[in-house]
Amino acid sequence: ERLGPDLTAQWKSASGNGAGSSSEWFDAGDMATAAITLRDHVGEQVALAFADPAARLIAAELADGLDETGYLRA
Repeated sequence: ERLGPDLTAQWKSASGNGAGSSSEWFDAGDMATAAITLRDHVGEQVALAFADPAARLIAAELADGLDETGYLRA
């Protein structure tokens, strides 16, 4: 049983409808080669995991204290 629309057909029909040349589109290779730091990753997780602004602020402060190996240093 299908739960949603057929996205394959939508993607195929949308592939050539963009305005401008392909050079204006993002390059997936650039995204794959961009190094994400532990701090960036944890920051994204904090933003998603905490709905309460006070809890998010505390978690963000703790995340900012992490070193590159993931330890919270004094």
